Amino acid sequence: MPAAGYAGKPPPWPLPTGATRERALWKKIWRFPQAVAWADEEWRWLTIAHYVRWAVRSEAPGATPSMMTQVLRLADSIGLTPAGLLLNGWAIPAADGAATESAAPPPQQSNPPRRRLRAVKDDDDDPAN
Repeated sequence: MPAAGYAGKPPPWPLPTGATRERALWKKIWRFPQAVAWADEEWRWLTIAHYVRWAVRSEAPGATPSMMTQVLRLADSIGLTPAGLLLNGWAIPAADGAATESAAPPPQQSNPPRRRLRAVKDDDDDPAN
């Protein structure tokens, strides 16, 4: 997916009602790179709308930890976190065009380095001295 984001028009808000802030966030996240994949997956749109709704609710002063947990779970589900990108099998190229390697383990060395520490004899423990 392109790092520049989605250039298409956001789909209509899928929920029956929506606050002004929800609709503004809906339009904003549809410019993210992940929206390139979402555009072809209409079945995700309701989940994305639920993410938007919970994200807006979590901004309120009385937001609870469980609200924030729900926002984070939905963010993972729709690929808005590094874990979510990995879960969905997505990668967003870096600004220079190289794909990011989020959560990828470092390559293993085929031959481990030789042990560098050696045991030496302590002359003080030698009964011959």
